[in-house]
Amino acid sequence: MAPEQWQGEPVGVYTDVYALGCILAEMLTGQRAVEGGSLGALERVHCAGAHPALPVRVPERVRALVRRWLAVDGGARGSNWEEVEGALVAVYVGASG
Repeated sequence: MAPEQWQGEPVGVYTDVYALGCILAEMLTGQRAVEGGSLGALERVHCAGAHPALPVRVPERVRALVRRWLAVDGGARGSNWEEVEGALVAVYVGASG
């Protein structure tokens, strides 16, 4: 869950973007985005933004995008899907160009 969900705050597109960031982190590492032995531990990690760094073999532009989408501050993640799509396209074009 995104930090705002743990804290009972309003949710929006930025909450789903956080989930997308978690999914991408898991796809790139083959491991969970965060580890925790209890719900309290998971809450602390998500709310502190204490995600493990992605491997250096992952291009920096991809790591930067995932870091942005895993930001504790929902406003830093993206507020609409057009913005999210644009960020993905920019990373893809940069990687293939």
